[in-house]
Amino acid sequence: MAGGRRSPNLILDLNNFEEESGSRYVLTSPRSLEACALLRIRPVELLPKSPEEVAAQHPGVSAVQLDGLCGEYEEERGRRLRLCRELREKLVRKEWEVMGHRDGPSGAPKSHSLLLGSKETDPLKADSTACPTSLCSHKWAHDCLMMGALGDGTYPEVEVTQVARELERGAGVTISQRDKKIAALMLAKHRDDELAQQRKARAQIAWQDLVTQEKRLKEALNKPGWFSQQLGPNQRRTHRTLYNEKRVERTLEGPVHEHKIRRSGYVGLQTGPEKKLEMSRCKTDHEKCLAELWAQQNLEPYREMNYQPLEERMARAFKIRLMKELQNKKNLQVKNQYEKLRHTRLKEKADTQAQAEQEFKRMSIQQKEQRSQEHYGQLVEERNKGLKEKAAKEEEQIMLNQIRAEQQEREKKQYKALLAKMTDRRSRHAKDSLIKSIQIKAERTKEINSAKQRVHKLLKQKVEEEDENHKREIEHGIRKKDLKSDRLLREKVATIEEGKKIANASFQMREKIRERTKCRTFDQMARQAELNASLLRHTS
Repeated sequence: MAGGRRSPNLILDLNNFEEESGSRYVLTSPRSLEACALLRIRPVELLPKSPEEVAAQHPGVSAVQLDGLCGEYEEERGRRLRLCRELREKLVRKEWEVMGHRDGPSGAPKSHSLLLGSKETDPLKADSTACPTSLCSHKWAHDCLMMGALGDGTYPEVEVTQVARELERGAGVTISQRDKKIAALMLAKHRDDELAQQRKARAQIAWQDLVTQEKRLKEALNKPGWFSQQLGPNQRRTHRTLYNEKRVERTLEGPVHEHKIRRSGYVGLQTGPEKKLEMSRCKTDHEKCLAELWAQQNLEPYREMNYQPLEERMARAFKIRLMKELQNKKNLQVKNQYEKLRHTRLKEKADTQAQAEQEFKRMSIQQKEQRSQEHYGQLVEERNKGLKEKAAKEEEQIMLNQIRAEQQEREKKQYKALLAKMTDRRSRHAKDSLIKSIQIKAERTKEINSAKQRVHKLLKQKVEEEDENHKREIEHGIRKKDLKSDRLLREKVATIEEGKKIANASFQMREKIRERTKCRTFDQMARQAELNASLLRHTS
C-alpha cells in the first residue's frame, strides 16, 4: 500500500448484523469494526432511526413521547459513536507506533467509516436547520451521485469502475457491486462537501463586504459636516431659519407657562374688583418678564414681529382659563351639596330598614322556639309509646322461641335413633361386599401377573434387536459425517481464501478513494448525532 500502510486481513463478522442477507449497512473501516467489537457494540446501533422505525418498536406511544424516545436514541447513539471514535483513534496510534512512526497518525490519512442504507441516509447530509427526525428517503443515493457528477465533469461511477478494474486485474477477483456503490457514494459526498465549502466561503466574503460598507456609512454619518455637504446652499439656509424659529418659540413658552401656573392658583380665589386688579397686575408682570427674556436672549430683532400676537393669545387663553376654573368650582359646590343631602337620606333609610329587620328576626326566633317545644313534646310521647310496643313484642318472641326449641329437641332425638339403625345396616352390608371384592381382586391379580410375564419376554427380545440396529445406523452416520466434514472443511478453506482476496481488493479500492477525498465520516457521524439530539431537545 502507498504511504507504508499494510492491508489487513479483513473478515467481516456477520453476527454484527441483524440479518446476514440484505443487510442495510456496512462499515468500511476494519478499525471501526474492531472498535465496535471491543466495546460490545453492534454496528447497527450506530445507525440513525426515523420516527417510523422508533414508533414500530414502541407501539401505542403519543407524538410527545415519540419525540422524547427519538431524542434519547440520538443521545445514546452519539455517546456510542464517541466511544467508538476514541477507541479507533487509539488503535490507529498504536498501529503507527508499532510501525515506527512515533509522531502519531496526524500526518497520515486516518481510517474512516461510512454507513450505507437502503432506507436511511448519510447523517452528514442531514440539514442542521430542519428537524433531525425528518431524514431523507432512499432517493438520497441517486441524488448524491448526480450531485457528485457536477464536481469536475467525471461521474463517480466511471471513476470507481476504472479503479475497480485495475484492482480486479491485479488481484484476479471480482469486487462486489456494494463496495463499488460505497466508493461512488464517498466520492459524491466529498464533491458535495467541496461545493458546500465554496458556497460558504463566497457567503463569508459577501458578508464581510456588507459589514465593511456598513462601517464606512456609520463613520461618514458621525462626521460633523457630512450632512451639510450633502445639502445645497438654499436647503442649508431654510434649515437654519426653521431651527432659529423653533428655538425662539421654545424659549418664550417655557417661562411664560411657569408664570401662568404660579399666578392661576391665587387669581382663581378672588372675585370682583380684586380679580380685575390682580389680572392687571399679572399682565404687567407678564410684560416685564417678556422684556427681560428679550433682553437675556438677544432676540430684539424678533420682538416687533412676534410680541404682539403672542401677548394677545396669552391674554385670551388666560381669561378662558379663569372662567373655566370659576365654573368648575361652582359645579363642584353644587355637586357636594347634592351628595351630602343624598347621603343623609340613604343613612335614614338604612337605619329604618335595620330596625325593621331586627324586629322581624326577634319575632321569627320566638315562633321557632314555640314550634320546637311543641315538636319535642310529640317526640317524647311517640317514644314512650314505641317502647311499650317493643316490650310486648319481645315477650311474645321469647315464648315462641321456647316452644320452637322444645320441638327441635324432640325431632333431633328421633333423627338420631333412625340414623343409628341405618348405620348398623350399612356396616353389615359393607362387610359382606368387602369380602367378595377381596376374593375377586386376588383372582384378577393372578391373571394379570401371568400376562405381564409373557409381555416382558417379548419386549426384551424386541429391545435387543432395536439396540443392534441403532448401533449399526450410528456407525454408518459417523462415517458419513466424517466424509461431509472433510469436504466442508476444504470448501471453507477455499471460501476464506477467496473472501480474503475480495476483502483486500475492496480495502485497497476504499483506501484509494479515501486518499482522494480525505473525508472523516466517523467523526462527522458523532458530531451529527450530537446535533440531532440537541435539536430534538429544543423541539420537544
